[in-house]
Parts: sequence; structure tokens; C-alpha cells
Amino acid sequence: MQSAGNLGCDKKRRCTILISGKRSVDEQPALWEEPIRGHGHVRIVVGNLAEELTAGLVGGQRHKTDSRAWYCPDVSAGDDYYESKAVGLGGSILIYEGRLIKDRKFVADGRRLIYVVWSHSAATKESKTVEQLRRLLLESLKAVYVVPFAEISRICSVLPIENLNSKYGGTNKKTYG
Repeated sequence: MQSAGNLGCDKKRRCTILISGKRSVDEQPALWEEPIRGHGHVRIVVGNLAEELTAGLVGGQRHKTDSRAWYCPDVSAGDDYYESKAVGLGGSILIYEGRLIKDRKFVADGRRLIYVVWSHSAATKESKTVEQLRRLLLESLKAVYVVPFAEISRICSVLPIENLNSKYGGTNKKTYG
């Protein structure tokens, strides 16, 4: 077995992939309302809510984001893995090229991956606290789309890769993930 970081493959191209661990379901309740600290914080709150909703929808458990793992799904239930996305007033989701490459390898190794996209009409800039934002998102949910990864991959394969207006990740690559 050859090792490539956290990914090891044998001669038949069967790979052992280190998947991130599951998050604890125990959380300490907040004693006061947490203020929104900018656009990045809004993205975190929206993403966390999408993961929570997905876990509830599929009866699964959320995973940690762990830089030591080769693959970090948002949610798993049994042998199924889920990537959660939220789409708001802009009407589109962002899938980083690096994530798409890992998703394709993950599925090629025989795993089942499903994207769950939560559509909402929340004007997220109006919220001053995390609780207000969560409430606004829940009140403005319009639809949920459950999409097999094969369809996501097919759609992405015909779309152009767009440059990001970001230096996130400290790379000169056009995309990151």
C-alpha cells in the first residue's frame, strides 16, 4: 500500500481514506445573544444551520472539520455521506474546485455522496445576532433539494471554473478548497 498523506491506495486502486470524526452532539447553551461579527461569520452560521438541518433530515450526525483528515463530509448516516449547502438571494452555490476533485475521488472509491441544498430568501445582512439570523433563515426556507453527487459532478463538468476574488489559503491557484 502506497501512502499519499492521508490517502493510501493499493495496486488495484482501492484507497483507504481518513475521514474526519463526528462532532459531539452536546453543546453548551449560550448565556447571551452572540453578535454577528461580519460576512464570514454569517457564512459560518448559515453553513452550521444547513448541516444541522441535513443531519435532522437524514437522521445522521455532523462531522468535524479536521485538517488531518483527507475527507471531511458535513454529515453521515450509515454508509451515506452528505454535503450541505445553502442558497440565498443570489441563487447559486459555490463549490470549490479542490472540493469537487476530492468528492469525485471519494465517490470513485465506492462511497455514496449526496448534496443537500437548502434554499432560503433571508436578507442575512439584517440580522444583528446569531439567534436572529438562525430564526430568519428558518422562517425564510423555501425548498430543500437532495441531489446525488453524480448530478452535481455532471453540472460542474460543463461550467467554466471562475476565478475567486480571494487570497484565502495562501495560494496563487485560481481556486481553492
